[in-house]
Amino acid sequence: MVVRKPQVHLQIDALVLRGFDPLERDPIAAGLRTELARQLSGPAVRVSLGSSRVLSRLPVSAQPVTAVAGRPSRTGQLAAQHIVRGLVR
Repeated sequence: MVVRKPQVHLQIDALVLRGFDPLERDPIAAGLRTELARQLSGPAVRVSLGSSRVLSRLPVSAQPVTAVAGRPSRTGQLAAQHIVRGLVR
C-alpha cells in the first residue's frame, strides 16, 4: 500500500490591494506566494486541515493586514499568515 502525503492546492482568483503603491504590488504578491507555500507545505498545517476540504470562498476577518513600511514583501507574508489562520480554524 502506498501512502501519499496530503496535498494542499490553493487558488487565488483575485488579489485586491487597495491603498498600496502600485510599485509595491508585485513584491506584496511575491511575499504572499512565498509564505503561503512555506506554511502550507508544513506537516502541521496538513494535519490540522484533516481530510479533503473544498472552500469556494475563504472568509477573512475584517481586520486588515497592516503594511510594513518599506518592506512590501513582509506585508505579503503577514497577509499569508492571516489566510492560513483562517484555513486551520
